[in-house]
Order: sequence, then C-alpha cells, then structure tokens
Amino acid sequence: MEAPKVGFYYHPQLVDEKRVRRAHELGKPPPPTDLSLARTAHTYGYPKIYSLDHRRTEWDDTDPDAVRLQLKLIEDMGADFIAINSFAGYKSGKPYVESEKALEVISQEIQHTSKLKFYTTMCMRLQRAVLPIDEPGQDEPNRYFDLSLDTLNYMMEYSAQHWDNPHYLHVNNKPVVGIYGLTSNAVNNITYSLPQIVSPAIGTWMKATGQIKFKKNPYLIGIVDVPLMVPILEQRGFDLITTMCGLPDFFNDDYFLPDMTDIFPNKKPVPEEYSELLRKRSAELSLFAQVIKGGEHACHVIGSISLGWNTRARAAHPDNYDFTGYPYSPFVKDPTPEDLHRAFLAMGLYIHAVARLRFPYQYTDPLVHVFAFNEFSEALSPIPRVKDDGGIDTALSATLTKEFAQLKQVF
Repeated sequence: MEAPKVGFYYHPQLVDEKRVRRAHELGKPPPPTDLSLARTAHTYGYPKIYSLDHRRTEWDDTDPDAVRLQLKLIEDMGADFIAINSFAGYKSGKPYVESEKALEVISQEIQHTSKLKFYTTMCMRLQRAVLPIDEPGQDEPNRYFDLSLDTLNYMMEYSAQHWDNPHYLHVNNKPVVGIYGLTSNAVNNITYSLPQIVSPAIGTWMKATGQIKFKKNPYLIGIVDVPLMVPILEQRGFDLITTMCGLPDFFNDDYFLPDMTDIFPNKKPVPEEYSELLRKRSAELSLFAQVIKGGEHACHVIGSISLGWNTRARAAHPDNYDFTGYPYSPFVKDPTPEDLHRAFLAMGLYIHAVARLRFPYQYTDPLVHVFAFNEFSEALSPIPRVKDDGGIDTALSATLTKEFAQLKQVF
C-alpha cells in the first residue's frame, strides 16, 4: 500500500481594493484583512502576529514574494500539495470570478518548487464577507452562485486552464478538481437542473463536461462541512469525499456559543478543548466507516485533519451579531503536539482499515487534507508567529513536519 499524499487547504489572502477605495471616498478607515483581524481577535494566549520572514507581517497573495515564501514553508514541512480555494461560477446569469490574479501568481510561483503540487477547489458560493460586517445583524445575503449547469460548466472551464501546468496535481493521470459548498440546498437545486436524460449526479455531469470539452476526465473531490452529507454524495460520481473546517460547536446542551448572555442569561460561553475537537473528528472517521457502502461504484471517503480554531475574529466586533450569534465564532484552546499526533495516528489507522479494504476496485494514493494553512482570522495556521518577546514561534510547523513524515512512513 502506497503512502498517502498530505496537503493543506489554502485560502488566498487578498486586500479588497474596491472596498479600500470606497472607504477612502467615505473618509473611513480601510476594511480589515484576515491578518489584521487575527491580531485583534479574542484568543486564548497564542501569538497573534504572523510573519513570513521575521519581518513581513502584512501581505497579499497576489505578491509573488509573499507566495514564494509560503510555498517554501509548505514544501519544507513535507506537504505534497495545496488545495487553492477558488471562487468562479455564474452569478445572475453571467460569469463571475472573485479573484483571478492570486491563482495566476500561485500557479506560476509553484513551478519554482521541486515537487509541490496544487489543485483548484471550486466553491458553490462566494467566500465569506469581509469582516466586520457593515451593519449589525446583517447576514451574508445571496452568497450562492447560480445553482445551475452554467455554474458547473464554468467551474470546469476555470479549473481546466491550469490542468497542463506541470505542477497541477493528478491522480491516476486525472487532473484533480475539488468542489466545496456541497450543502443539501446546493445539491438538491443543481440536481433538479440536470437534464433528465442523464444520471442525476453532479459528479457524473462534471466529469462528462471535462471529457467532452477538455478531453480529460477529472478526479473529482466533493468537500463537505458536515459528515451527514457523505452518504448523500457517495453515489453521485465523485472519486473522493473529504471534509473542510472541522469546526468547534456553535451550540451544545450546556452552552450557547459565543457569549450572548444578554439574550440567553443561562447559557455561558466557553472555549472548546482541542482534545474534544479531535475526539469529534475521530468519531467522524468511525461514522464514515459505518455509512459508506464501498463496492465497485463507491468513492473514497477520507476526512481532514483540523489544526484548531483558535481565534474569535468575528467576536472582536460586539455590535455585529444577529439572533443566532452570527457572525461570531467559538474557539478552541490548548492544542498540544500529543493531541495532533493522535489525530494523524487515527487518520493512518482509518486509511489502513477502510480505504484499503473497502475500495479494492479503484484504490489510489489517499489524499489527506489539513485545515488550514492560512485561515488567519479563525483557524490555527502553521505560519510562524511573532511572540511577545520578539522571538518567532515555529512549534506548529515543526510538529507538522514530524507528523507528515511519520504518516508516510507507516505505509
């Protein structure tokens, strides 16, 4: 059995020029970036200032130098690939791309690495609003792309521009394409839009589009937020189903997260222990093993590894919430190298016990995703941080370097 490939979800960090210009016109301060939000967020004692080169603490992922430094860090840790969040689809009947330049820069700079690969993760909805949200109680309205065949086809067209890049990730000679935002709402609406003459399967349609338009049959990854979507997607034409985020609980029996004691005086906010977060992720692996059918027409199901959720950037602006607490986030405390080791160990055991035995028909090298490399405003990132004494904290990247190597050695 060959070793798994391990990679990071990568969310390009951009300065929203339109919002910056608009704020300047109104005489207001520019909107915050994820980096600046992380600095002012409610956290649990972690260093909050990230640094690429012991100097740079603010950057944009359209800057080739900043991208080059990040790719080197990723490669030095022993990662095999990055999954780049991309936002392209149809919006109100017209093609829409959130930002092309970051993907262009990354696809160019990655060619200077020795063997690091990338693939595009297309999303059924726009990325979250730039925080803080402009008005109290304002949700993120109209986030979905058109849930139509136009969006599916355009996603494949946008991704296919990069398939011939020598550093684009392929599995079994197939270009890898990830699809995120596969909520029940998105899946149901798109399924209804599929022609009745074809199988009502999103994955089947997208593969056919790739084959007909671009003469390549993609290796399709369905990325879900919640494990309950796994049995719904398993027979819909995907090659792999995995997860993103690994969120802590927003609600549980004893607490209402985050702090909304003014509305619910009996519900107290509390951070979630990292060990508890990993226990839930391990339980998801057990659930996957139970619900997946396996067999000739099934797909792989491999969860992701969460590094943590250690800041509350959304809670840094107490006027911005609605009845459910949105856009606040809970946070996770006290991650340890021992906990992270247990997470990687559980993943290795799962791949051995499930992927090898349940999928003999189409076994491929397993892909293991880690969340996340640079979700600064919420997730724990392995990018070095500046400590209060001016030193640099590289503990997480060092731990991951060790765990990546060990996961591959056991196969």
